[in-house]
Amino acid sequence: MMIRQLKHRLYGWLRNIGGPLSDRDTWPNGRIAFLSLLGYSVGLGNLTSFPVRCHRNGGATFLLAYFVMLLLIGIPVYFVEISLGQYVSQGPTYVFTHIAPIARGLGWGMLWLSFLTSIYYTLMIAWVLYYLYSATNLQGFPWDHCTNEFNTPDCYEYCSHLLRDACDISSKSTDYTNKTVASMEFFRYGLLNVDDSSKDKLGSLQPHLLICMAITWIFLALCSSARLKHKERILTFIVIFPYLVFGIMLLVVLQLPGNGIEAYLGKLDIERLLSDYKLWESAGIQVLYSTGIGFGGITTIASYNTLKQNALRDGVLVPMLDGATSFIGGLIIFCVLGDMARTAGVEIDELFEADHGFAFMIFTSALSRMPCGWNVIWTVLFLIMLLMVGCSSILGFIATCTTAIFDHFKALRRHKLATVGVICLIIFISGIPLCTQNGFYLFEFLKKYSTDPSILILVLLEVVIVCYCYGFNRFIKDVEDKNGMGVWISRPMKFFLYATLCCLTPLLLVFLLVVSIFMEASRTCSEPSWICDYQIIGRIISYSSLFIIISFGLYVTLHKKVGSIWKRSSQFIPEVLRRDSTVGTNFSMESPS
Repeated sequence: MMIRQLKHRLYGWLRNIGGPLSDRDTWPNGRIAFLSLLGYSVGLGNLTSFPVRCHRNGGATFLLAYFVMLLLIGIPVYFVEISLGQYVSQGPTYVFTHIAPIARGLGWGMLWLSFLTSIYYTLMIAWVLYYLYSATNLQGFPWDHCTNEFNTPDCYEYCSHLLRDACDISSKSTDYTNKTVASMEFFRYGLLNVDDSSKDKLGSLQPHLLICMAITWIFLALCSSARLKHKERILTFIVIFPYLVFGIMLLVVLQLPGNGIEAYLGKLDIERLLSDYKLWESAGIQVLYSTGIGFGGITTIASYNTLKQNALRDGVLVPMLDGATSFIGGLIIFCVLGDMARTAGVEIDELFEADHGFAFMIFTSALSRMPCGWNVIWTVLFLIMLLMVGCSSILGFIATCTTAIFDHFKALRRHKLATVGVICLIIFISGIPLCTQNGFYLFEFLKKYSTDPSILILVLLEVVIVCYCYGFNRFIKDVEDKNGMGVWISRPMKFFLYATLCCLTPLLLVFLLVVSIFMEASRTCSEPSWICDYQIIGRIISYSSLFIIISFGLYVTLHKKVGSIWKRSSQFIPEVLRRDSTVGTNFSMESPS
């Protein structure tokens, strides 16, 4: 009893600190709302993870499986998450509580997933920032040549077909077997400073990485604390500019010789498509990662939409544009990779690396060899573009965390900069171990265990809660209600949504979850020994979101009547109606009756 009283006093103090409550912010118009969703979904994973998965799983065969999964899982669930956030104008920690109190932990599980992802995702932005700093070297790009202090005797320089007159390619007889291209050595030894001789420990802290990460978090904190109306021009630029750079890069790399496109697409293998369950698991996981489904960011961003925003249009167009971006990014990478393989006289598979440094190696090698003396300008523009792509995505993860705080403690909106700063500081401190000499292995460990299979569990429960506990017909009625969102849904689209959300999507998610668990159980550890020793911790992290859901579910079950834990809350209504009603004027941490 005493603990409960202290808890209520703490919540009351936090709700009233700083004076009167501040109104919830909204996007200035529908265009900015759409661009914010697109910026969140299109991230660095479109350029790093997608090409690797595509090449591993048969090129065109994977592409077909990917777009099937995008159609049957990505688009329907994306539409659901937008609609939920837009309808209630609150983040996922409240949305699922209003739908069914037993699902209270679902939103908190998504928040936890966004928190974990923010820790390692920021490291990739710090890498880009250091690349941008290194591009200012007056002696040339350090990833272009093998005369740096960190280079090994096995280093060789890549010379593009486009610059055969500007660089020395006379050494055609050079044996490139077991050699490492200069751009990869810069990533491993110039940027990360990996110590291959002592992989069994983290090593010393790398000041340049720590500084870059600190600068990144300061920038993200300032952006996150700005009001939405001030972000209009910034969002328009950071979302559209990358597509302009992508388009020009695509025109340039398509001129390169080699068999890059053939290696990327390959031949469609129908037999493998029908029999390889690992192919479908990889395609499904990539759809979830790429679109950002299940992390809570889509619901959070949509919660700032106006009530009449066209959720169906955004729910269809954004995943399609995200898939197209992934395809183009992979095409650019493999066009360059084909030319590099031709120059070195080796097969593409011999150059292929299945880690995140692979994409950095390819892009920097391509841009630094641009013709007409524009290499410096294009490299800088491209790195700025990568910063924009990365920051626009992680701002969605941060918004998921901050929105939960502001929804539960509204008065803290008066102290937005301080609140956001504290949250960013906590995530920054959590990511400091990644800035050590062998922190890259910890980065891979965290990326491997933080989201899979938690993401599958979260999305599956989300679909079940909305379509079965709440009811698909009731959900569609809310979306179509002219006094609410007023979205017109045609009969064919309504049938498609019913067939996917009520049948195909949950079945596919169950299939992906079973395959993912089976693959994880049979997987052997190939990391350094100290990483393998902590696999049990990794598995705990993998299911941490499920522990959160179960804990909240037990709490609600013990404190509520059994019949009420599955019932819709009276506060699952648009914000304008909640504001005018007497219930919902001041939410508490307690689940609504």
